Amino acid sequence: MQQDQLNLWNVLQQQWHSFWQARQPGERRALLILVTVLALVLIVQLLWTTYNSTARLRYKVPQLQTQVEKLRNQTDEWQRLSQQKAPRSVDLATLQQEINSSLQSFGKAPTLSWSGTQQFQVQGKVNYNAWINWLALLHADYHLRVLQASVSPAGPGTVNVSASLGRGE
Repeated sequence: MQQDQLNLWNVLQQQWHSFWQARQPGERRALLILVTVLALVLIVQLLWTTYNSTARLRYKVPQLQTQVEKLRNQTDEWQRLSQQKAPRSVDLATLQQEINSSLQSFGKAPTLSWSGTQQFQVQGKVNYNAWINWLALLHADYHLRVLQASVSPAGPGTVNVSASLGRGE
């Protein structure tokens, strides 16, 4: 096979040499100029394409990195949520009773009024840390979340709270 390639190369060299020798000096000069111009155009085209690709990548890579980070965060959140325990399945009366009894952790309990099957309002003056812990407990045990809230300072470590909680369905 190497011999065939050498023969082919020799044949091509001979054909090129005979083609070149058949040209007049003016034609040879014109062909050299044409080949030089084509080579320069090809080099410029390759450089231009490289420059444009690099510029596009400089713009795209940070966007792609941001998307990758967002996907990683979403994956972490999905894994965290998939490991969460399911909400306790309780009937409305039991849910109301358990939430009412959990309000006792505040000492002087805020007022609670039910406005739907699984939505309620809480109003009153509470200890801020106890409020945050109570919200976390409701979220963990019953998957209840704050739908609307107004919290304002009422003194050292205490806040006035007016909030609606529920499952948001």
